[in-house]
Amino acid sequence: MESPLVRNCYVFYDAVYSWLFDKAIDSQTPIDSKTGNFIEIFSNHISRSGWKPLAREYIKHKKNEYFGLGDLNKKILRNPKLVTDSEYYRIRSTTEYNPDELFARNHDIKFKFRQDSITNCNKQGDCGFILRVTAASGEQDDSFNIQLVIDPNLYPPDIHFHRESLLLADNVHFALDITDDENTTVNTRPVTWYSKPYRDGTNKYWCWGAEFFYMKGNGRQPPGSRYKTVWYRGSNSTVRIRPVVYCFGIHSE
Repeated sequence: MESPLVRNCYVFYDAVYSWLFDKAIDSQTPIDSKTGNFIEIFSNHISRSGWKPLAREYIKHKKNEYFGLGDLNKKILRNPKLVTDSEYYRIRSTTEYNPDELFARNHDIKFKFRQDSITNCNKQGDCGFILRVTAASGEQDDSFNIQLVIDPNLYPPDIHFHRESLLLADNVHFALDITDDENTTVNTRPVTWYSKPYRDGTNKYWCWGAEFFYMKGNGRQPPGSRYKTVWYRGSNSTVRIRPVVYCFGIHSE
């Protein structure tokens, strides 16, 4: 918790979530017997640090997953210090993407967003913000990057950025909504601790940590990927990904 990389509850939760996913054997979590102590430590740290609590829905979407979370999420949801129903905004991107569109090209991810303090905006287009993507090379390197654009002059005509939204730089958390082969959307998959997306040697899928995105056809787990999540759709379609941010400590209309 004292690491400079752990700046808020979402980053810390994702660290624990990812660790449990990687360490789980079948459906057994390695810290079942220590969950109670962990919840107490987490709760006390929130009180001391001033971190904003987690959005209840961010946890709720994951509570029934099979891969070894134990009763961690149930205990988080029962603790009023750790979750909130109101102190956040969940903002989905205006566009959804296939894996190549999201990972393999330079582009801007647009979000519509207006704070309560902005009451009389007469600018062209929608209030909002852009996350600028630098394309992944496909290799396991540092080429991929996502950065908030804070210079209003770099925005296109259909969306504009307000200086009041500079707080976003320290108060947003990035995740992915994924639509699978049955058109079921699985919300808020965490990617905080998963390095950068890359391709496998056959170019059949993109990998981002525990998430494997097949471009087309019936995906199978790559070698050595047991307990990972494979996303695919039918032979003539592609898995769809919609970036989402959780905005906390900022008011929206």
